[in-house]
Amino acid sequence: MADDQNPFLIGAPPGFQPRREPEAPTESETRRVPARRAPETTGPAPVFTPAPTPLGGVPLKAEEPAAPVTADNPQIVIRGWRLSPQGGRHIDVDTAVVLGRRPTAPAERPGARAVPLEDESKTVSKTHALVEPAGDGLRIVDLGSTNGVKLARGGEAERIVPPGLAVELEAGDIVHLGDLRIAVARA
Repeated sequence: MADDQNPFLIGAPPGFQPRREPEAPTESETRRVPARRAPETTGPAPVFTPAPTPLGGVPLKAEEPAAPVTADNPQIVIRGWRLSPQGGRHIDVDTAVVLGRRPTAPAERPGARAVPLEDESKTVSKTHALVEPAGDGLRIVDLGSTNGVKLARGGEAERIVPPGLAVELEAGDIVHLGDLRIAVARA
């Protein structure tokens, strides 16, 4: 029995035309295109620098330079933030800061500034909380501390900041890292 008569072999469907590779054009079908010359440069090639991206990975837009503040061009100047731990020095917050007894920046915030706090009661964790500017505001995140972060605002009852959740702070708030009391204010 010949292979084309073998009932177990599957062949091409009826009317199937196998695809043929195009043939190379003949000399009369081709035309010459003049080669392009690269532009002459006077210095080294420019280096591509990617735009900085925030944590979400979306590129930041290039900011236009701000116009100078004059009588004809008044602008609102947003002041920075200041944390004032009881019995300690003031901490100006212009970038992310990590607070604790011997803090280290978390992996997701490698550029955060580590600010050690004095705590005789030992209720502040080694790496306790992250405080960072957010727009014109300020927010705090409990970094999984042992004794937690609590927030007192005005006449409201003190509330617990859940670990890992960013909570907005306002001027006049009192933050407790363990037993350490920290006042939040505009600088």
